[in-house]
Amino acid sequence: MTLNFGQNLFPQRGELLVNFDWVDIASATGIQVYQAWAGMTDGGVSYNLVENSAATNLKGIATQTAAGAQSGGIDGAKETGGTYVKTLDVDFDLTEFQLPQIIRGTGYIDMSYSVGGSSGTDSYLVFRIRKWDGTPDAGETEIMTDTTQVVVNFDVEIKVSMPLVIPQTHFKKGERLRLTVEAWTKDSGAVTIGADPQDGTAAASGNDYFALTNTRLRLYIPYKIPI
Repeated sequence: MTLNFGQNLFPQRGELLVNFDWVDIASATGIQVYQAWAGMTDGGVSYNLVENSAATNLKGIATQTAAGAQSGGIDGAKETGGTYVKTLDVDFDLTEFQLPQIIRGTGYIDMSYSVGGSSGTDSYLVFRIRKWDGTPDAGETEIMTDTTQVVVNFDVEIKVSMPLVIPQTHFKKGERLRLTVEAWTKDSGAVTIGADPQDGTAAASGNDYFALTNTRLRLYIPYKIPI
């Protein structure tokens, strides 16, 4: 007896297989971890977001300190006045999305920054998640912003681990995810942030007061899983 199944016995599936670092079943989101990376290109310094799995062999720009160690940090300017001034403003960009994406939910940022200065130095960081269309010095859409608590200290390393509540945001093909990190200081403060996937060492020189293997910056982004 012949069974006629036609052409649809094993129909082709159209689903795209996507791997996340972990999945939050309750919120139907997949978490992708990115690392900030400051690298050198033909056009100068490039500030990037790189998938955690691809960042294994990347090393941040090595700045030789007076003590002879290499720092994976990005130095901000020094502010000597008594009012807050933005002393560091860095944009870390993901590569262009090749397919439409939706992000939403609770993300996280995990990093350290160091503060050089004098007694009474005040500092805080501002994190901005943005959508960018690639237009130089334009084309940004603010998605969310959050601020750390003010730290009154100097010649120390500050650890930051905080949630980032991200509203549902659609990205079109060709758009990019951007993380902006700002440092605000007053009273002789200067800030250095880490951007080295290899957790390079830094010596106590200038603004750099990182402990060994604390110069990494990780960003955790929640993507909507279509169900």
